[in-house]
Amino acid sequence: VVRWLAAGVNANAGRSKIQHQPLACASHGGAANLSAVALRLAAPFADPGSRKFMKIDPNYVRSATCKLNLGEVTRVLAAADAVEAGMLPAAQEPAGWSFITECFFLTARALHLGYIKCIAEQTALPQQIQRRTHQLNDVEGMRASWASSVSAAGAGPPTPRQHQQFNNRVAELQMELVDSKDAFAAFEATLQDPRVLGETMQFYRLAATWLIWVATNGQDATGGSTLA
Repeated sequence: VVRWLAAGVNANAGRSKIQHQPLACASHGGAANLSAVALRLAAPFADPGSRKFMKIDPNYVRSATCKLNLGEVTRVLAAADAVEAGMLPAAQEPAGWSFITECFFLTARALHLGYIKCIAEQTALPQQIQRRTHQLNDVEGMRASWASSVSAAGAGPPTPRQHQQFNNRVAELQMELVDSKDAFAAFEATLQDPRVLGETMQFYRLAATWLIWVATNGQDATGGSTLA
């Protein structure tokens, strides 16, 4: 199951780009469903109180046997040669990785390509809707003023073909506006679903707890446990 989900995530790596190719990747709905499945797999260890996150090995992303293709992931202050040098030495490669480790990183990647990408797409829609509304109003205003100016100039009324050209453009903009509003509503219904929202927030709470635990080596400034 993990291998199959990893293949699905890798096949949709292009969704991490700002301008991705829709025909080369899964739809927003497909990617959101993939992240939802990954969240269900992570559910048994998603509660930080269970301390199961301590089994998550951060070296997994440095391993040659990592099932996720992270080669194109944006790096912070790390050139390609630095990444290559940071790979896990063959002598340190374990015989296998725990299910919790693989599932954790798989879910994080799936959410980035699915749920988080959908948030980014929805965030851009209000501006798109506003822009298309202005364009529609401008074209309708131009159609009315153009028709009156042509008649006033004595050139006769606009021809049926000229009317049709304006009507086609208005219909095109109206359709684009409807599509944008429908997309916003679809994103809203998916992203605000109580179960999906709860499972996503629970996973990111787990991720935050794990990152603190890794960064502090499980200890606070006095040497006590950061999770006490």
